[in-house]
Amino acid sequence: MTHRDRSSVPDDQPTRHRALDPTCSFIVQAPAGSGKTGLLIQRYLTLLASVDHPEEVVAVTFTRKAAGEMRERILMALADAEARDREETAEGPDNNTSLSQEETAEEHRPARHPFQRGTRALARKVLARDAARGWDIRAYPARLRIRTIDALCAAIVRMAPWRSRLGGEARTVEDAESLYREAARELLEILDHPGPWADALARVLDFLDNDLTRFETGLVRMLARRDQWLRHLVQEGDPAEEAPADRRRRIGAAFEIAVAEALARPQASVPASLAGTIVAVADHAGRYLSAIDPDSPIAVLAGLDALPGDEMAALPLWRGMAALLLTQEGKWRSRHTRKEGFPPAREAKTAPDMKKTLAGLMSDLSQAETFRHQLHAVRELPTALHDDRQWAVLDALMTVLRLAAATLRLVFARQGVVDFIEVAHGALAALGDDEAPTDLALCLDYRIRHLLVDEFQDTAQAQVRLFTRLTAGWQPGDGRTLFLVGDPMQSIYRFREADVALYLHARRFGIGDIPLEPLTLTANFRSEPPIVDWINRTFPLVFPDTDDVAAGAVSFSPSSAAPRTTGNDAPALPEETMAGRCRGRHGVCIHPYRQGEDRQEADRVVALIRAAREEDPTGTIALIVRARTHLDAILPRLDAQRIPYRGVELSPLIHRPVVRDLLALTRALLHPGDRIAWLAVLRAPWCGLTLGDLHALAAGDHEAPILERLRAVLDANSNTSGEPAPGPDGTPPVHAPLSADGRGRLERVFRVLDNAVRQRARRSLRTVVETAWLALGGAACLTTPPSRRGYAIPTKAGPGPDAGEDENTGETDDRSDAMTFLALLEELEAEAEPMDGHRVAEKISRRYATSGPDPGQVEIMTIHKAKGLEFDTVIVPGLGRAARPVENPLLAWAERPGTGGEAHPMLATMAGPGEADSPTYRYLCALEAEKARHETARLLYVATTRARKRLHLLGQARVSEKTGQVRTPHAGTLLAHLWPAVSSRFTDAGAQNGDEAPTVTEAFASDPVVRGTLWRLPADWQPPQPPTPPRWSSDHLSDAASPPAEPIEFQWAGHVARSVGTVIHQALRYLAESGRCPGEGGKADDATVDPTNDPLPWLQGKRAAWRAALVGLGVSEAALEPAVARVMAAMGRVMADPRWRWITDPTHTDARNEYPLTGVVTGRLVSGVIDRTFVDGAGVRWIIDYKTGTHEGGDPDRFLDREQTRYRAQLERYAALLAGEASRPIRAGLYFPLLGGWRTWRVVRRPYFGLSANG
Repeated sequence: MTHRDRSSVPDDQPTRHRALDPTCSFIVQAPAGSGKTGLLIQRYLTLLASVDHPEEVVAVTFTRKAAGEMRERILMALADAEARDREETAEGPDNNTSLSQEETAEEHRPARHPFQRGTRALARKVLARDAARGWDIRAYPARLRIRTIDALCAAIVRMAPWRSRLGGEARTVEDAESLYREAARELLEILDHPGPWADALARVLDFLDNDLTRFETGLVRMLARRDQWLRHLVQEGDPAEEAPADRRRRIGAAFEIAVAEALARPQASVPASLAGTIVAVADHAGRYLSAIDPDSPIAVLAGLDALPGDEMAALPLWRGMAALLLTQEGKWRSRHTRKEGFPPAREAKTAPDMKKTLAGLMSDLSQAETFRHQLHAVRELPTALHDDRQWAVLDALMTVLRLAAATLRLVFARQGVVDFIEVAHGALAALGDDEAPTDLALCLDYRIRHLLVDEFQDTAQAQVRLFTRLTAGWQPGDGRTLFLVGDPMQSIYRFREADVALYLHARRFGIGDIPLEPLTLTANFRSEPPIVDWINRTFPLVFPDTDDVAAGAVSFSPSSAAPRTTGNDAPALPEETMAGRCRGRHGVCIHPYRQGEDRQEADRVVALIRAAREEDPTGTIALIVRARTHLDAILPRLDAQRIPYRGVELSPLIHRPVVRDLLALTRALLHPGDRIAWLAVLRAPWCGLTLGDLHALAAGDHEAPILERLRAVLDANSNTSGEPAPGPDGTPPVHAPLSADGRGRLERVFRVLDNAVRQRARRSLRTVVETAWLALGGAACLTTPPSRRGYAIPTKAGPGPDAGEDENTGETDDRSDAMTFLALLEELEAEAEPMDGHRVAEKISRRYATSGPDPGQVEIMTIHKAKGLEFDTVIVPGLGRAARPVENPLLAWAERPGTGGEAHPMLATMAGPGEADSPTYRYLCALEAEKARHETARLLYVATTRARKRLHLLGQARVSEKTGQVRTPHAGTLLAHLWPAVSSRFTDAGAQNGDEAPTVTEAFASDPVVRGTLWRLPADWQPPQPPTPPRWSSDHLSDAASPPAEPIEFQWAGHVARSVGTVIHQALRYLAESGRCPGEGGKADDATVDPTNDPLPWLQGKRAAWRAALVGLGVSEAALEPAVARVMAAMGRVMADPRWRWITDPTHTDARNEYPLTGVVTGRLVSGVIDRTFVDGAGVRWIIDYKTGTHEGGDPDRFLDREQTRYRAQLERYAALLAGEASRPIRAGLYFPLLGGWRTWRVVRRPYFGLSANG
């Protein structure tokens, strides 16, 4: 095998060493495979060894996976260093051994890489610092501040709920589209209230021809991206006072700046020796055309005596010059005619030599490619800004968007939720602005000494502003540092608002007042030399020559293969293999196909996977595509060939048969009149009615609910007279005959479905659906032949084709998908919104099916999901296929970053129905298209750099229908970017693959699904009987506890009281688990303690969330406000109660909240949930239950005594369940939040049997 050379040092080692300087701030470009995470870990350890508290070093990542990996590797480094120290101590080294001798011994250990030696040395320094300062990081790893950007924002919001305007701990939802849609619909209610807002909304709707669907759809998309445009519509510090005229000037000035910057480029790129000739030729052509065709764009060049400038007024001159020198496609003109101002020589009356001058000029310009490109680009610039009508619509739309954002905040408050964008905005608000930072910002500025940011190329504007405010006031040399690491060549998340221009800007200008020293890594530890060499030769042709901040263009940065030692693997590829002819075992292979050869390309993919598995059975294989639709022809062939694969967010969950059937069952139970859903339930494999039986059941009456038709069928079956019986409420009888098999199946499923309908209003939706699904036989339908990849059911005659082969994998996947669906039902019910089938279907359509792990599986994923991963063999098909076009938004916008970090916004509205887009809108869309084109090149780079040993690229080239010649690929394809490097492989006469892959079409056609087999349970299927429960005897208890009393009856407490108790319990659990006590002073830098001593802002901030929770529990409008007041009163009393502070004292050990237990006491099964349990400093185990009852009149102490008597048996049963732990005294306590009451007693220990702790 091939390994990295453990003794060699990479060429960029001095750069890596420089990056560890704890006194300097850096921005590091780390190309694919360069060991970015390792460098981050070493930097983190270096900084950790120099601070007083580990919390002073904060690392920010963009995914929980990355944060977890970084934390785990740091802890592993500390554990490795500690273990090595113990080994050396056990070996008994001579106490007189010098440090240099120890280092020499370490250097000669044969199995250690220089990186590992360096990491261990840094970890030892951290361990020494840990011991000296008493950190105990290994026991308290949460002190390592390694967080996602979303978690950092949430922590800031929790520390300042009032300033963040979010009111504390609102639940964050990942998919908020339903809330965006609700806000869009509520916004329309403004039309009922005449005024400026209603006028603005009416103008926008009139502009859209009153197409409400188009308005709602566009607004939903805009709200999902409001972090990009909202700051341009609302000026910080003065959100509603900017006059329309000022807004118009501000936006117009941004366009003028953009035009000036764009015109400066052709002006700077004109070859100096040709400038005079260009001016003379342009003047000649302009004079000629101004006389015969004054409307020609070239006519404006008449009288030109110098190159045009870069002001807006010079744009027509540059456009005229582009028309003179370039074709419409942007190529140099090979001939000029009368249209360009150069008639034939016989017609020219002046300057007879000018045409010769023009010919010489064009010959000289043929090498001026930069000038050609920049001159062609001026055609996209807007010739005019907004006219009065366009501005009126734009201004109205900006008003509507501001109102939509405000309406969305109301929806969030009402539901008690927020999205990640709102959390980020709240964090920025909590920190204040650059001119007036808040106390929290100043406190964090003092406590955070080092900030590290991973994947900085994927940051958005709001995140950069957050980092700027967190580091406001930092100065070079003050001991505080900023460390940014990323790779602009891998910036591929524009759809998530990532902007690579922010990385380029930070590399040039720094962040805020912090200059950043740029560093670039060059060693590639991932790919073998043939792949690295191919990438270095190819991608300079793919990427632009220079960086361009405005266009989001990134130039290529080459890498070098890290030193390796070669074992038994193949030698480096010969040059012919590098060209793509695939005669070697390792390297890059190009597989060219022509348009329409989808089958051949898919067959080749299967053949490549087989070959890779045969060559290296333990090697990893990845099939990486740009879009999931590019797998349509491939996946069926993998199924037919029994090649196992695992998709990463590959198949939408809604496409899984088990989920479709569960969705049909859910929709049927939610709406008895949904006939389609009910018929789907009866067609599902647990029933499996034939189409004839379904027609017989439903055709008689197109209005009656299917469940009532079922009842009529069964009644008719039981009618001894033989006459058809009418259904309830006059439902027409069923005259069409059902088959005997169908009648038998209906008899079984009707009892289950009828009971589920009756239970719907009494139990949670998940419980009803899951119970019905199990009773119908849904779980029995989870044996999956590999050919199905859905669920296939044994028929009565026996198992279907291939049943039993690889069944476990499919069953595991289907069960996981079913559990995902049921968990989603639980989530939706918790959102306190009305449940309907459409909402469930909409939510499940955004989830993806899961696959069980299998070392032999082929990993299939999109390029975006592949980022950060690596595989031995990578196959990238579909290079010639374009991605789905993006719909133009209601509002187009772009930013021009200024040198001071400010952003100049440009905005324009889309055209109304039947109208042409405005020049400003076309310009902004062209900018977006250019950014998308550059990102497509970066997508190609990410895909190709996932490979360690083998890279296969497959694509189809377009072919001319007339000539049969290969044509240039479409501009939006990956192949178009790769074309300069691989075009010869497609255009050669032998471009077709000489070694045709074996076809798998016949095997695919034999799949049983294609034949249309009806898969269903046998008609006589019955659910399996549960196992006989174990018998328990009181003899098992030597000192038996008292028999469990009957469950305490809570019906005396009304629904409102129970709901108040539920919310208080949830709030107390949150306080206990987070360690918060808003009424208690503490360190302001501690993310778990509110920096203020006044609990009132925190209580007020939580009011909306508690109100939403009560609404979700069904509290009526009339009782809602008193219920909220009771919750507020209880929590206010808790905040001021020293008893509560003792209950949640962080010095308690083995603390748990809402701790569920199940066990056997006196031979009977007992379950319970302990509100709070812990061991105090004296070693006493406490069991505390919260009671939210209130006392009306009489003696409060007598009431508390009665409550103690009432609940004593309950808490002592809990104690019996906990008695299995090591012997220690146990005390029980009742805590009354509404009364501030407290009762406690010592519990006599009882014997224990059969404890099961759930959670």
